[in-house]
Amino acid sequence: MEDTVTGECEVLYDVSPLPAYVLQSQPELAPLWHLGGKEQVIDVVKSQNFSKCDQRLDFQFGIDGISDFKHVGENKAGNFLSRTAVTRSILTGSLNEYVIQSSVTTNKVILSPMFYNEQKGMIFSRLNLTLVSWSSASGSPPSVSDPRKEDDLTYSYESSENNVYSKELIEDSLLGKSLESGASASEESSESLRKAFRDAVGEAGTGPALVTLKEWIMSKKIRGEDAAELVSSLPRAALTPTPEYLNEFFKLATSPEVTKQSILNTSAILSFTNLVRMSQVDESTSHKYYPTHVFGRFSLKNNSAVQQEYIPWLERALESAVSQADS
Repeated sequence: MEDTVTGECEVLYDVSPLPAYVLQSQPELAPLWHLGGKEQVIDVVKSQNFSKCDQRLDFQFGIDGISDFKHVGENKAGNFLSRTAVTRSILTGSLNEYVIQSSVTTNKVILSPMFYNEQKGMIFSRLNLTLVSWSSASGSPPSVSDPRKEDDLTYSYESSENNVYSKELIEDSLLGKSLESGASASEESSESLRKAFRDAVGEAGTGPALVTLKEWIMSKKIRGEDAAELVSSLPRAALTPTPEYLNEFFKLATSPEVTKQSILNTSAILSFTNLVRMSQVDESTSHKYYPTHVFGRFSLKNNSAVQQEYIPWLERALESAVSQADS
């Protein structure tokens, strides 16, 4: 196992001498190989096995309806996705003492977005580090002021619950600005800008976006069909449906400003219950649709709000609607 930015996974090293004819035809592999005299040129190829990892840090979202894989971050996720990461390094010297002449890391992700044909898309990235000069060092390297200790190279995400609902974050960001922005533009351009910004907030899927949407509805900046359309996108757009996110959504869906608007009330209740089902009830969907391998399970066993708060409220609302013949 070897730790990298994306996790701690199995790696395979293939070490072999680099033939002279290869170096003659591709001198860029070891541009300064002659510095050490008659040193051996070594070809090292490292392949990463994403299917065998002790820790993964892949952020996956929106993967649903595919059953023939355990984790989208593996070497192959059914017929939908495959990935490889290969690093080729050229060394001069020996395996105990060497100079890295060049190192090229190639990452490929191949996607099959359409199951009914064989067309594929590919995401390709390459990082090339090549030695361009060499000189002897004198003295000791300068010390690092205020060093920070890291246990490994694995990337760490900020907690999904860290300050995402703080009022200061909303007010100091773009999401907190009024829909009446764009005064210097024409009225038509301003209206297009407002609609684009409004739709972007609805699709953002973050805690601050939800709080902002709630404030717009409470202050009647958006209402009716426009508000219902934005609320209906939340189950699909929510990135991290934590208990805090669900509680904020529940407050919105059960507020008088929503329940008194028929079309918005219907949209809010259906959207909220669908999100609860996806994130808290259906463990298979929750595992594949949301970034559980980064933030952990969203369907927490100790989250009693579903049974003790959400379902009782829905039960009372249904009984009230039946008694009033409100369909």
